[in-house]
Amino acid sequence: MVMDFNDGSGPQRQWVERSRKPDWVLRSVTVMTLIGWVAAMVALVMYYMGTPKEGDIQKAVDSINPNIGATAGINVSNAGLLRGTFFAILASCVICVIGFILNFTRKKRKTDKFNKLLITLGIVSVVFLAVFLINHAGLIF
Repeated sequence: MVMDFNDGSGPQRQWVERSRKPDWVLRSVTVMTLIGWVAAMVALVMYYMGTPKEGDIQKAVDSINPNIGATAGINVSNAGLLRGTFFAILASCVICVIGFILNFTRKKRKTDKFNKLLITLGIVSVVFLAVFLINHAGLIF
């Protein structure tokens, strides 16, 4: 759409109204945010499935042969699922960093804003990763 305007300083000028569609950077930030949230949800599900439940611990204690003892210790956590949880949440953190970088490069106009879901995902991912490593680092590495 072409619009005419005159500011009184000279001849009448025309300007073209530009489309307001998101460019490839904003679309890629949106896709990265979606992929990051999916990775975080997968990590939560894997964490839930990989950690022992109260009934599982009691079953493991009851199944110990009193003649042999519990020399090996009781570990009913699934180390494979916990390792997968670590990699899923790490992928979510990496996706957040890449999304932050792309979003920051696009922050040139007054109307450009940071993606709030990406910021939220970054905070959640870092906190979950820290708590996860504090609680389960021995099983992963």
